Amino acid sequence: MITYTANGAQKVAVAAGFTHIAWPTKIVKAKIVVLGLDSAAARPWEVAMSFPCHPVEASFFDTAPMRFKNAVEVDARPAEVFAIFEDGESWPRWFTGIRKVVWTSSKPYGVGTTRTVWFPLLSIDEHFFRWEQNCRFSFYLTAASMPLVHALAEDYLLEDVAPGRTRFTYSVAIEPRRTLSMGGPVARTLIDSLLRNACKGLQSYVLTAGTSHRVDERYRRTGA
Repeated sequence: MITYTANGAQKVAVAAGFTHIAWPTKIVKAKIVVLGLDSAAARPWEVAMSFPCHPVEASFFDTAPMRFKNAVEVDARPAEVFAIFEDGESWPRWFTGIRKVVWTSSKPYGVGTTRTVWFPLLSIDEHFFRWEQNCRFSFYLTAASMPLVHALAEDYLLEDVAPGRTRFTYSVAIEPRRTLSMGGPVARTLIDSLLRNACKGLQSYVLTAGTSHRVDERYRRTGA
């Protein structure tokens, strides 16, 4: 069962995996128990509905109705951070709310590559329209399992700022549907918080001993 009103911001919160939220409005909490999420056999990413999203170009990051940009520095080389991005299994470990990532194109990845990402109540299909190996990539959504956006694009930029240190700039641009627009400033605050936490999550993930060892071993094997 899902317990929330028709407020758009609450729908975004539930889709993103936030099950207990103190709202800055009269709405106090949103709580979800769906598809047997408390069961070990649950598969919250099994979603049948699909709502198409239209493609965009790089200029969308400057013109979209909703735009977000966050940056953080991490203790790793750009190529090492990019390797984390290419590893589908790593995403749930550092990006709060992501449950599963599957690349639906074969390596080597590049322009035209596709991917599907699952959140507790939301799945999205992505198409990569920019790919600069070890430096940058951008994608737009082709479909989503909830009617939240007409278009959404993300840009991941890695810049070498010092030996062994990288600045990650994370940009997201959205053309919302009515469901998301209804959330107003609350929805914007929630989305910005989710993205900022993702940056912090990556920063912490890079510092973990297991991740550093795995990345170093990968690059020793490839000779990068």
